[in-house]
Amino acid sequence: MSFTVRTLMVFGVLGAWSAVSAQSQALEVPNWPAPLYWAADTSSKTDPGLRTAVMSGPLPLVAVTPCRVMDTRGEYGFTGLFGPPAVTSTDRVVPMLSSACGIPGSAKAYSLNVTVVPAGPLQFLTVWPTGMARPNVSTLNSFQGQIVANAAIVAAGTGGAISLYASGTTHVIIDINGYYVEGSGTGTGATGATGPAGATGATGPMGPQSSTPGPVGLTGLPGPTGPAGPAGAAGVTGPAGATGAAGATGLAGPAGPTGVAGAAGAVGATGPAGATGVAGSAGAAGATGTPGAVGATGAAGATGPAGATGTAGSAGVAGATGATGPSGATGTAGSAGTAGATGAAGPTGATGVAGSAGAAGTTGATGATGPAGTGGLSAYGAYSNDTGSIIAVVLGGTDIPLTTVNESGVSSRVVPTAGAYRLSFCARTTSALLMGARLTVNGSGITSGSISASSSVSSWCRSTIQTLAAGDIVSMQFYGLLGAATLVNPGGAELLIEKLN
Repeated sequence: MSFTVRTLMVFGVLGAWSAVSAQSQALEVPNWPAPLYWAADTSSKTDPGLRTAVMSGPLPLVAVTPCRVMDTRGEYGFTGLFGPPAVTSTDRVVPMLSSACGIPGSAKAYSLNVTVVPAGPLQFLTVWPTGMARPNVSTLNSFQGQIVANAAIVAAGTGGAISLYASGTTHVIIDINGYYVEGSGTGTGATGATGPAGATGATGPMGPQSSTPGPVGLTGLPGPTGPAGPAGAAGVTGPAGATGAAGATGLAGPAGPTGVAGAAGAVGATGPAGATGVAGSAGAAGATGTPGAVGATGAAGATGPAGATGTAGSAGVAGATGATGPSGATGTAGSAGTAGATGAAGPTGATGVAGSAGAAGTTGATGATGPAGTGGLSAYGAYSNDTGSIIAVVLGGTDIPLTTVNESGVSSRVVPTAGAYRLSFCARTTSALLMGARLTVNGSGITSGSISASSSVSSWCRSTIQTLAAGDIVSMQFYGLLGAATLVNPGGAELLIEKLN
């Protein structure tokens, strides 16, 4: 069984609200609306140690005079588990049945009004039944660090206790105006029979007699009523009176849980076939599928009968010339003929193979070192926030948390040596805010590295060159707003520190 705290939407920032002012301690605790019925969430497994482990249905409210259960502020007289100290980031148990408000042990849940008086911005306060794991929900929030109250119904935990947890230091005030129990409560019994009438008083004296009938005298004053006789025995109860007019309809109770699904009804007879619909237009042709693999080559068929002789083909290419036969015997030398003309020069022969390389010469002397160059970086550090952090900004400024991306020389935003440094930053939020952003050195803002709040914006970027001393710490922060700023994710913030040569 899940016991997420059911919050009633009675929520707001309080200024001079009487529930937490010093003057109100001498007055009655103010009342607030509460549902007439309450039922625990049955969507998950029940913890058998809780008072709400077995419930027959929605429980009725038993209203009580609003009563203060707990006040951790020391000046208001509450002690022990119901008084100081303030609630911090640890679980705290409140034993409701031991409070001065007289809550009975049969209570299954409480109608509470919870107020926080935080020391600063408070992300959340959670209230839940003792004995269960702390739920991942908040009962109320105070992002501005102001007094805030909220009504909630909280189930009774182990021993009837409830537990508190706050994300930061805060005083807590808890009031109760009712609790929820099993059963329908108590009613008024039937009216008893009317007792007997008292004895009639004595008759007053008669006036004087006259022969002439006089006017009728005034009736004497009734005598004093005699003392009431002893009460008679109770008479038999008379017949029931006529039924009174029906009272006004009460407020609708909360919807009951969905009943178990009924068994499926029998399948009805098949209806007559409907008329055939008009044929739809032909769909577009599907894409051609991938060709299947080539099947294995079948066995060679039997040789068919010889075909008719074809037309003679064209003559083939002449064959190669045969080898030269042996030379015949040398004939008688003829007379010398005239010398023929000189033939054309033959083509140039191929280049010869390159000769092997000669031995390497000795290395020359090293030249003189050139003058030192200008510019460049001798140290740097890059930092960012890509987690979508929520920054609780105060007027004097709140640092933006950063993680290291890359460093050389600079370590955790601490500069290594004195000199000129170029400092650059950017910050981006999910919504436009009327606040400024700036660079700080050792916690103090830099004018040339600041962007003041002249209008609502969601992005701040600036760069400056500063002369820094060794050991100076560079940070970036939001300032000038009392509220919460949510960084985008990723790219919420970046800071670059560069030492110039």
